[in-house]
Amino acid sequence: LAYKPKISNKFLSCEMDKKKFDLTILGGGTLICEELKFRGNKRTGVPFKNEFECSMKSSKNIVVFGTGVDEHEKGVLVDNWLIEWKEILQRAKYVSCRGPRSKKILNHIGVTAEIIGDPALSLIKPLKYWKPEKKLMGINVRPYGYDLGVEKQYLETMQEFILNKINEGWAVEFIAVSEMDLQSIGVIIAGLQGYSPIVHKVYNNQEEYFTIVRRYQVFFGVRLHAVILSMCAGVPTVMINYRRKCDDFSESVLMEYLNVRIEEIDCIKLDKLLDIMLEDGESISKNIWTTFNKYKELQTLRAKELLENYS
Repeated sequence: LAYKPKISNKFLSCEMDKKKFDLTILGGGTLICEELKFRGNKRTGVPFKNEFECSMKSSKNIVVFGTGVDEHEKGVLVDNWLIEWKEILQRAKYVSCRGPRSKKILNHIGVTAEIIGDPALSLIKPLKYWKPEKKLMGINVRPYGYDLGVEKQYLETMQEFILNKINEGWAVEFIAVSEMDLQSIGVIIAGLQGYSPIVHKVYNNQEEYFTIVRRYQVFFGVRLHAVILSMCAGVPTVMINYRRKCDDFSESVLMEYLNVRIEEIDCIKLDKLLDIMLEDGESISKNIWTTFNKYKELQTLRAKELLENYS
C-alpha cells in the first residue's frame, strides 16, 4: 500500500521496510498534491509523495488508481511540487485519475492518464435505493480556512437560505463527516430562530451515512466525500465547491449544473438549484446511477487487469 501506518515498534517497522511487494498502488483521494511542509506553527500540504516514493523502493510495479490531482486556484500551472511528482508518475505501469481536470494537469507535465472516476463511486447503491421524504433537506457544511471573509459570508448565506426553507415548511437535518464540521454547523444553527435541527455525526461508516441520506429529497454539501456518498445513495445533490477538486469530480460525472462556487453562492442561486432538483429529481437520481455504474464497471475491469498483470 502507498499508505504505511505508524508502528511504534522500531524493529517491526524496520522489518516491514525490508519486505518486497509485487505491486504498490496510489489510490483515491486528492493525493497528487504538495508535500507536507512546516511554516512556523502551520502545516501545509500532505505527505503522500514521500510515502509513495519509499514504498516504490520495495515494489516491483507501481500504479496510480483513480487519484485526484490538486489544482492551482488560477488554473493549470506547473508548480514546483507538481514537477517533483513527474518522475515518479512516469515510472508507473499505469496511471488513472478522478476526472478531466486531473487528466489535463497530468498531460501538461507529460504523464498519460485514464479517467476512471473517484474510487468511491463504486459504492453506488442499487437503483431506487433513494427513498425521499417530501420537504426533507440534508446539509453538510465545513470551515473554510482559506479566507475568513468568504467563510463568514458563505455561512451567513447558508443560514439565510435554510431559514427561508424552514419558513416554507421544509425540515432540515445536518450531517457532519468530521469533528471540524460541527463548528460551522453550530454557527448556522445559532441563527435559525429557535429551530433545532437533527445533527448526525457519521465519520467512518458509509452504510450508516447511506441509511440517513437516502431519506433526503435534496442535499447540499461542501465536503467532497459527503457529496459523493450522498449521490451514491441516489440523492439529487448540490456541490458547494470549495476547491478545484470539486470541479474535477462534478465534470467527471456530468453534474456541473449542480455545482456552485463557495465564493459565489447567494440565496437566489441556491433557490434555482433547489428548483432544478425538485423538478428533475427522479431523472437526476437515475443519471447518477447510470454514470456511477459505468465508472464502477471500468474500475472493476482495470483492477482485475492490474492484479492479473502485476501480482
